[in-house]
Amino acid sequence: MQAKAGTLEKKEASLGWKLILPTVIIIGGLIIYPVIYNIYLSFFEVSITPGKPNIFVGLQNYAEVITDPGFWRSFG
Repeated sequence: MQAKAGTLEKKEASLGWKLILPTVIIIGGLIIYPVIYNIYLSFFEVSITPGKPNIFVGLQNYAEVITDPGFWRSFG
């Protein structure tokens, strides 16, 4: 009887993963991908004008934010 119980538990666990996998993929697509893409874009000077290429600026955007007094005032 123990062998059947172990097999049943494995089947239930497998079914659980199969049922939750679509949700994990959707969450990954709707939340994780945009976060990673925005981190990627933060290293570029992005133009909203069509046809203009994005220019790689490295950490310059972060340096500008850190040295901006308005940024620090926004914390109160």
